[in-house]
Amino acid sequence: MGKEGKKPENESAQGTDQSSTAEQSERSSWKELWQVPLFLGAGILLVSGFMMLIATKPKQDVVGMLDHAQSLIDHQQYKEGLDYINDQVRPFVARDGVPDRLQSRYNLLLARSLYQSQKDQDLSVKANHEQIVRNYNKAERLGATLEPRDEGYLSQTYLALGDDKKALERVQRLPDEDQKQRIALEHQIVESLLDQPNPDYDKVLSILAQMLDESELPRSERVWVVARQNEVRLSQGFDQEAIDQLLHTIARLADTGVENLGELYMLLGQAYLKTGDLEQSERNLTQAQTLVSGLDPIQAKIGVALGDVIARAGRPEEARSIYLRVIEQFDDIKAAARARVGLSDVQATMAEHDEAYETLTRVVNDLKPDSETRPAEIKLVTQKLQDRFEDRFGAGDVQRAKAFAELGIELYNSDLDRVPAPLLLAMAQAHRRLADDAVGVSGDEESSRGVIELSLLDAATREVATLNYNRAGNYFKLHALSAVMDSDNKYADSLWMSADSFDRGGFRDEAVETYREFVDGLPNDPRRPQAIFQLGQVYQARGDYDLAAQQYKQLIQASTGVGIWRDSSYVPLAQTYLLDEDPANDPEAERLLRGVVSGTLGGIAGPDAEQFPEALRVLGYYYYVNQRYPEAIARLREALDRGTDEKYESLISFRLADALRLEAEQIAITVRGAMPEVQKRKLIDLRVEHLKEARTSYEHASRLLNKRQGAYLTALENLAQRNSLFYLGDTSFDLGDYQTAIQYYDAARQRYPQDPASLVAMSQIVASYLELGDIKRAMTANERASRFHKKLPDSVWNDPDLPMGRDDWERWIQSKARLAQIRQSGQTGTAGKSAEAGGL
Repeated sequence: MGKEGKKPENESAQGTDQSSTAEQSERSSWKELWQVPLFLGAGILLVSGFMMLIATKPKQDVVGMLDHAQSLIDHQQYKEGLDYINDQVRPFVARDGVPDRLQSRYNLLLARSLYQSQKDQDLSVKANHEQIVRNYNKAERLGATLEPRDEGYLSQTYLALGDDKKALERVQRLPDEDQKQRIALEHQIVESLLDQPNPDYDKVLSILAQMLDESELPRSERVWVVARQNEVRLSQGFDQEAIDQLLHTIARLADTGVENLGELYMLLGQAYLKTGDLEQSERNLTQAQTLVSGLDPIQAKIGVALGDVIARAGRPEEARSIYLRVIEQFDDIKAAARARVGLSDVQATMAEHDEAYETLTRVVNDLKPDSETRPAEIKLVTQKLQDRFEDRFGAGDVQRAKAFAELGIELYNSDLDRVPAPLLLAMAQAHRRLADDAVGVSGDEESSRGVIELSLLDAATREVATLNYNRAGNYFKLHALSAVMDSDNKYADSLWMSADSFDRGGFRDEAVETYREFVDGLPNDPRRPQAIFQLGQVYQARGDYDLAAQQYKQLIQASTGVGIWRDSSYVPLAQTYLLDEDPANDPEAERLLRGVVSGTLGGIAGPDAEQFPEALRVLGYYYYVNQRYPEAIARLREALDRGTDEKYESLISFRLADALRLEAEQIAITVRGAMPEVQKRKLIDLRVEHLKEARTSYEHASRLLNKRQGAYLTALENLAQRNSLFYLGDTSFDLGDYQTAIQYYDAARQRYPQDPASLVAMSQIVASYLELGDIKRAMTANERASRFHKKLPDSVWNDPDLPMGRDDWERWIQSKARLAQIRQSGQTGTAGKSAEAGGL
């Protein structure tokens, strides 16, 4: 038939032509059909348009023209015959009224010439095969009887198209006198069937049984049939039965001089290898080598099997030599592929993993251009790549494991619809492990924690993590789809891991879609309650608070079957109420949080509840936002005292500091009113304590956030990092520690030189120098603050997050007025007062 691997360069361009109907194809120019693959090594280009020629051409002797075409074909002038049929015969046969007998003869000659021309050029073009079949079938419909050679041509063509059933039907039509041709075709059909990824062994055995029924079947052919029968036995796992049958057959034929006895010894050696009897296997394979010609392709099979035996026997260097000899001596893709697979095993055994990868890369590069026509080799290499992946993945060598899996994807020309499920799963597992390793979490930790951990990573590592989580999510989903008809468990597991990977990586839309698919499609999966909870978490992170609340309420209201996820839903539900735009449900949020903290909600009471720390933190935030500072201080202190995750500690510290500072301001206002002196002194002392604790908490928050410099900080964390510096100056100023206040304000100004918040620091430095009596420096600082103020547009002061309130403006204005008075009085040295601690 010619080399299946050799394809025309523009074969992909045939798709549109091949979609035409058979009648349209018949009207196309056969000369144009042949010229492209003949001269360019490409596919068929169908061209129509002979109507003018037909209308003007004079009548010709069509019978004589067909006779001439037949003569050219009979004299093996196939190209000339095809050209003659296209140029001279076709225009007249295409006319209406041509008798069926002439039309059928034309189709018959066209099929023969196209078959022989393609074979003569060592081509195997699918479109040509289809045209050959179409013309033979049309010739038969019009009354032609195919000759034995035509049946053979048609059988070969069906084989090339992968239709073994029709190929066999054609072979069985051959008469007894064409036994040699029939046997040769039966060989091809059997070998084609055995070469499939999942051979139809029953069909193979049926064909072999029919061959044995032939009374005149030559002895060498009977040996071939016995060899194939035992090949099937070995493939089906009947190793002992194969050994017994082969021993009896070899004993009966050993003295007959039959020429292909070496193949039986090879199969016997392979059978012993499968049973683990390496000594007998090596002995029989060595015997097979002596009985088979050195150039016989069976020698390659023997060499590969012998290499496998010796490798199993613990002689890797010797096995390596055998595999290399097969690769060098046999210029055959199948033999080379199997030898290189064995070589890669040896290299892996010797810990030469890079060499094993290179060897398998060569196999993939050889096979992938013809991956659809070499299913057995593709299946073998796929399994070997899977083995190498599992070996390296199990050893923790994830990058190299992924490289082997990627080779598998490449083997299928990156057509993910064709990639087997195990390779899709391997890619998913590799990307997931790489992402988890970057984040620093194990794969069995809750996905919500994985998502939050991304904020603790530096930018480069975070990019690695998110990229791999995304790819893991996509590959797990592909694997789930490929396994949906195979196993409910595999489908559910991969769908879960897909959603979890998207969730960890922060791909919220993809996570919602996949969790939704899990929840809706797997009502009986024990992970469904967790999927509902995670879906709520993703909705909440995405800002869909109503949808998030629906998920949490569904779990809280469930009577049974949700396990820990009911208790886990109280705090997130409260958070959604606090985050949405409806203030009417805020009291319900407080009730839920207080219930968890007090132990009246949830299966485990109070501080022992898993949700207790988070409820405490969120309740503290709630009080802080609602200016209930004493309650906020109590809850946030307790949250820190009980210990908390690093990712929360900085913000808790900042808000505790802020609550203390703001409560100190409230106390300062309170003590200005009339009250008993004892009570006033207690409040003043409490204010000083709050300010000192606030300064300590701001310092702690600032240290934690600075430690993560270079990692991703949320907008809230960036704001806390900035404002901590300014408020450190404020608390020091309010404590009367003006020199320390100046140091903090100056540090803030230098760190945020272009930020409008720097005006706070500059103006407060002015006030601090005035309090210290350093008029000269106060004036210099005031000039600098004024210049900076003039550069800023008025719109910047609309930002509610700026650490500069009305009191700060008042203080600066007062400082300016005081400096103006000093300037008018001519005092430029030291002036002012020394305030007592607390500034009250």
